[in-house]
Amino acid sequence: MGVKGILGVCFFATIVVAMLIVRPHGQVAVAYRQAQFADRKVVFALLDLSVEDWRFELRHDPAHPKSVEVWRQELGADVVWNAAYFKEDLNPAGFFKVTGGQSVVPWPTFEQQKDEHDYTFMITIHPNDLELRYLPPNPQSEPHDATLLSFPTLLVNGAANVKEDSELHAERTVVAEDAAGHDYLIVTKKGSLSLYELAKWLDEQPENFVIAGNLDGGPSTGLSLENEKHDLEIPSGAVPSVIVGYRSE
Repeated sequence: MGVKGILGVCFFATIVVAMLIVRPHGQVAVAYRQAQFADRKVVFALLDLSVEDWRFELRHDPAHPKSVEVWRQELGADVVWNAAYFKEDLNPAGFFKVTGGQSVVPWPTFEQQKDEHDYTFMITIHPNDLELRYLPPNPQSEPHDATLLSFPTLLVNGAANVKEDSELHAERTVVAEDAAGHDYLIVTKKGSLSLYELAKWLDEQPENFVIAGNLDGGPSTGLSLENEKHDLEIPSGAVPSVIVGYRSE
């Protein structure tokens, strides 16, 4: 979707329309939820990433952007979803460092990290975990592990953090965490909504998310999951950067 064409009050209701939680043989738990935003119906796919042992990676290849499905197939991964905002040259718009690499965009200073309207949402990739942080109240030194910064942070301390509705509606990709430290991936399967609507919806979900951050959206939004007989494909456009997950054997 590119850089900042995204900061998007409607009544909405959420219905859990289907849920698959089948643990034998390591099948991923996927829930589908439907919400109504004025005259727009949105269907979300929610993956509970805590029910598997994962190895995550950041990948970036501006010379060869591709859909999340092609990324997954070429890497032999179990799950791939779109990651950071990117510029016209397909390089990240914010800090983005893969393992053993360097970011084109430098790590923000402590003062820059305090700006609530900047790239406030941090995902750091640890060997078997995603670390999510909201930077403004507690600026960080540059992490050693693979890390990306995005915006906005949709939930902070369990409360919606988008104060105004831009009414810009788009497909969305979100990473969230509950109070127990369990990570979730949430992707719009159908429909579009503003970031204000998304933050409010997240705030009302039964998982009681404490932090959630927005990744690139619009045509970049996508998810490719190899899940035995229940594969899930939410097609994306060609994207240069992704988050990749492999099930631990």
